[in-house]
Amino acid sequence: MVRDTAALRAAHDGTGSYLQEMGAEGSVPDSAHLRPELTHEIRGLRAWLPMYLHGVGAFRKALDEKRDLAEHVHDTLSGVAELEVPQRPDLSAAIFRFGPADGSRAAAERADEASRCLLQRINSHRRIVLSGTVSTTATPCASAWSPTALTTAASRRR
Repeated sequence: MVRDTAALRAAHDGTGSYLQEMGAEGSVPDSAHLRPELTHEIRGLRAWLPMYLHGVGAFRKALDEKRDLAEHVHDTLSGVAELEVPQRPDLSAAIFRFGPADGSRAAAERADEASRCLLQRINSHRRIVLSGTVSTTATPCASAWSPTALTTAASRRR
């Protein structure tokens, strides 16, 4: 329980173009903005202890499943004509966005707005949460990723 969320957020908030939707008013709370950064020594213990208890094989299996899910998302979204899915995922994230109808600036702006609206619509359901980012060319993209063990191959069959 947190008495003053605003004070915690002010103390631990981060910035970056890849963190656009995180922490927006009314969105799903992001615990990363409500606690200290975990880049200190304790982070090693957090990785070592589960690996010690469950073994490297469990981590390989979980990562492999997340990569399979990201490839499934990529393949599924690649079949949607209106979307650009620029590359196969290397890890557990697949990126996509609406593609412009033509090469005009107006078409690019409409596609960018459509991408932002799609991201907001998907996140508003709160069944899954996608993160948005802006590429080095200032083009909005959404990232679909499988961050937890709650996202499994079984859940994609629902």
